[in-house]
Amino acid sequence: MNALAADDAVLILVATNYLSLRGLQLLLRSIQMIQAQIHPDLQILGIVGMRYDRRIVHHGEGLQELRQLFPPQGIRVFESVISRSVRFEEAAMTGQPVVGYAAHHAGAEAYQ
Repeated sequence: MNALAADDAVLILVATNYLSLRGLQLLLRSIQMIQAQIHPDLQILGIVGMRYDRRIVHHGEGLQELRQLFPPQGIRVFESVISRSVRFEEAAMTGQPVVGYAAHHAGAEAYQ
């Protein structure tokens, strides 16, 4: 809450599974509360789907739901999607960001 109250804008990264989409609804309610009570100028830059696995039908449905529900509400859903990859876990284990650990990996490029 403090971070949202202090920032001018927020970029939301959300996994494309069901539970993450439910959590997104709670986050958006929190953002609306911050906008109404503390920081009316807080902007949502958009939503980026992440941990996407094209082999899992449910992930495709989650991504489709993001793209259908939020643009009519005035919330941009970026076309870039960050796919699931073991490189993210490897980078975390080395204490490096993925853009430093595997700069030319598709996942690192998607973040950039």
